Amino acid sequence: QDEKGYNFQQIKSIEELCVVFKDYFIGIITTDDSLRQDGWHSATSDAAGVIAGLADCIPLHRDFAQQISTVTGLPIKKSVLISNNGNEITVNTELDVIAKQFSTYTQMYNWLFEEVKTLVNPAEYMSLTISSFDYAVRNKMLYFRLFPFSSPVTDLELYDRINNYYEKNHSGYIRTYGYVDVPEHKGFAKVALAGGVLSVTDSVSNMSFFASAPSSSKYYRQKADMKYKDIKYDPDKIYVTFMASEGDTLKAPFTFQFGAWHDKNRPDVPVNYGVQARIAEDFPLIAEYYYSSATPNNYFFTSGSSFFGFTLLHLLPDDAYRELAEDTRRISRIADQTYIDFYHIFEEMGTLNDVSAKKYADFAYLTG
Repeated sequence: QDEKGYNFQQIKSIEELCVVFKDYFIGIITTDDSLRQDGWHSATSDAAGVIAGLADCIPLHRDFAQQISTVTGLPIKKSVLISNNGNEITVNTELDVIAKQFSTYTQMYNWLFEEVKTLVNPAEYMSLTISSFDYAVRNKMLYFRLFPFSSPVTDLELYDRINNYYEKNHSGYIRTYGYVDVPEHKGFAKVALAGGVLSVTDSVSNMSFFASAPSSSKYYRQKADMKYKDIKYDPDKIYVTFMASEGDTLKAPFTFQFGAWHDKNRPDVPVNYGVQARIAEDFPLIAEYYYSSATPNNYFFTSGSSFFGFTLLHLLPDDAYRELAEDTRRISRIADQTYIDFYHIFEEMGTLNDVSAKKYADFAYLTG
């Protein structure tokens, strides 16, 4: 607020929120909290949020919609014409009515996918994690909560169909957000085979704000002078390296390294902190904060095989692999990161053979 000139306003109710921002919307779409998965998450509400983001509407429970319509002057829409990606489709926006056709959450997500697949962002989607749903709406992503390995077979069929659609209809890699169903190695494999890179965003909130907030810098330089060519290694010594947090998720940098960044001893203790290099472009205010407040004892690294999130390089389609290598090389210069923490999940995937191992070695070469 002091440094960037933002003026924060406290909002005390949903009604006040809708009134303050009413000029940014063209209408209201109705939903309810039906088709729940676990007594908590409603597929109907999720679908309403995705469509509302595409249509510039407010998604509201049917019981609340008329009240907000009265105080804002916004009409309650039965349908809306959505134009995106060169496509134009009229979408039914009475989600509470549509939900009555279905008996399971999977059916609702299937309807949503078939209805908006040509309208949503073709290079990004989000799954499972509701805390970062605001970012999915901002970037016009498809969002769904499917459990392909721990739920009925219908979830697996739809999950595969969604991933196959993105792989076939987008050249290069796709950015996925949220998380995958357990066991996670199966989920990571599904994402990688579709050309995907997963950025774990559970426990992350306000992503849309930090994606919009500008930084005064476009390039960032680490204060830790880590030139590996100048390091003299003594084979008679034992070296200990401290690495804090995972470098393949956004939850560490978004939570001040789970509070560790504010420890009074942090500036003086040599520790490597997991901070995805991609924040330099996608969340520049976060990057500005870390790089400006770091000391020579704080080094930033990324893990998960790329600077954009976790993937299995040997499973990526060739076009996704090449584009990811190019982007990793580019972002490494912007974020001043030259180290990637590689790790590979072997369980149920077999051993890393010579062809697969070469994919990892080549990636390190291609990215510098």
